[in-house]
Amino acid sequence: MIEITLICAAFSYGMFTLQRPSFLLDGLPNFWKKFPKALHEPLFSCGICVSSIWGGLCFLYLAWVENNIPEHSWYKYWFPVVLVAAVGISAIIDRAVKAFEKHYGYKAPSQKKGEAKWDYLLPYTELRQILLQNFVTDNMSNGHNVIEIGGRSIKFDASHRYYSFTSSNPLTEESREYLTRRIKEENEDYFVVILGLCFEGDLRVLKRLISCSRAAFIEYSDDGISRQQVEIITEGITTRMLIPEYEINSCDETPGECGTVQKRKIIILRPN
Repeated sequence: MIEITLICAAFSYGMFTLQRPSFLLDGLPNFWKKFPKALHEPLFSCGICVSSIWGGLCFLYLAWVENNIPEHSWYKYWFPVVLVAAVGISAIIDRAVKAFEKHYGYKAPSQKKGEAKWDYLLPYTELRQILLQNFVTDNMSNGHNVIEIGGRSIKFDASHRYYSFTSSNPLTEESREYLTRRIKEENEDYFVVILGLCFEGDLRVLKRLISCSRAAFIEYSDDGISRQQVEIITEGITTRMLIPEYEINSCDETPGECGTVQKRKIIILRPN
């Protein structure tokens, strides 16, 4: 009886999983919503409640098979139950692994050549500040120029080696050529910083600016236009370091959104 109970529990969670968005049976909830609201949770919307209906149906089906089908043919009738139960067990394992990763800050290392993941360095917010300090302040102290795109960091603004492009002073091909020519004439190089990638200008101009830099520090969101832009910018650049997703409070950089938590990633590129 314990074995049957475990199989029915796995089957129930498998049915719950298969009806979630983007899964095989994600259209079924639209049909179940025609039923009384009290049945929604045991049918599709509650991972525990589904054991009442789907677990019960699983038990009745297996009991019918046991009492009406010859034992040597059971496997044919058990197959759909085992298949859905396997989905449920896989989903439970997947959730357990993700909970472990989130709790301990661990993810499998990247297999992409030239890319390193520093997942073991926690907390990421402190690592972010250390990286920014080394990337910006130390570079300017060592005689390098830093160009920030999309914002203006007051704490760096006093340095004559710090340049910024914002919506009121946008990066264009003409301004890019002027600035890079001025820097190259002095036999110097430059680094690029982007704290929150959402570029509104010609992305080809930004890519050219980054491709001629010593390195670029890009903070971005792993969805929407930010993700699309970082894929375009990084195309062809194999030397990179990726800091996975972390959360920051936006008070310091965007006071208007103070109190909100933003999920970000950092990628550091070395074009040449």
